[in-house]
Amino acid sequence: MTGNDQFARSLRATIERSGLSLAEISHRLRSFGHVISPAALSTWQSGRRQPDPVRSLEVLAGLETVLDLSPDALQDLLREPRPRGRSLRHTEIADFLPEPGPLRTAFSELGFTSAHSFPHERFVHLSLLADSSRPMQVVTFQVMVRALEDGPCRVPAVQQAGEEEPNEQPEVVALEGCTVGRRLAWPEDRTYGTEILVSRYLEAGQQAFFSYRIHFPMPARNVTVVTYALSRRAQDFMVEAEFRGERPQRCEQFRIVDGGQEESEPVRWGAGNRIQTAESGFGPGKLGLRWQWPEEI
Repeated sequence: MTGNDQFARSLRATIERSGLSLAEISHRLRSFGHVISPAALSTWQSGRRQPDPVRSLEVLAGLETVLDLSPDALQDLLREPRPRGRSLRHTEIADFLPEPGPLRTAFSELGFTSAHSFPHERFVHLSLLADSSRPMQVVTFQVMVRALEDGPCRVPAVQQAGEEEPNEQPEVVALEGCTVGRRLAWPEDRTYGTEILVSRYLEAGQQAFFSYRIHFPMPARNVTVVTYALSRRAQDFMVEAEFRGERPQRCEQFRIVDGGQEESEPVRWGAGNRIQTAESGFGPGKLGLRWQWPEEI
C-alpha cells in the first residue's frame, strides 16, 4: 500500500467512525481558522489528491483535533519512512533524562510529570551564542506549540550545572509571546528550573509561537554541549551554536531516540563560526551538539 493509499484509507475510516459529514468537519475546521471545503476533504479521503504535509500542516493538525486523533496521526502517514531509528508517537520526557535524581524531581516539582503535561512542540529552534570575551553565555529558544487541551499552556526550562560549570542560577528572560512563571533553585544539587507560560489562552488544536532566552553566568570555555529533549515528534527541530572569539574543536552532533540509543557524527563548520544540526519529523528524543576546547584534546 502506498503512503497516499494509506492516508486516504485511514482518513476515510476515521471520518466514518466519527459520524460527522464532510460539511460538518469543514465547519468545525473553519472555527479553528482553517478554511477547507467539503469537496477538498472528499478528494483527500478518496485518494484523488493528497495534502501537502508542509503547506497543509495547520489544516491537518486541526483535522486531527476534530476527529479526536493523536497529534501527527494523519501527518505521519504522509511522510517517507525515516532512514534511521524508530519514532513513537509520544513518550515520557523522563526517558531522556538521567536516572532518578534532582533533574527528574525538578520537572515534577514544576508540575511536568508526564508527556501529557506538555503541549505538542511543533517547531523548535535552539541557538547558543558562546562569546569568549564575555562572562555570560546566551541560549535563545524559539518554539511553536500546539495545545492538546483547552487552557493555559506552559513548558519547562530545567538545567543541571555540570561539575566543571559555575553553580549559579541562570537568568531566564521572556522575549515574545510568553512570561516567566514559577522558578526553583536547588544549589545543593546544582539544579535550577523555570516555568515558561504562553501568554494567551489556547483551545485544543490552536498553535502559538513564543521565544525566551537563558543567560548562563559562565565563561565560554565552561560550555561544551547544547541540547534539547522532545516528548513528541516535532515538524522541524534545529540546534545551533555560534562562537565568537575562541573556537572549539572536535565538534559533533548527537541524537538519542527511544530506547536510549545514541548516534553521533562529526559536524562541519558553517559560515560565521557556526555549527548546527537539524531534522524534520524528529522525536521523541534528544538532539544536540557538543565539542571540546583545544587543551582538552
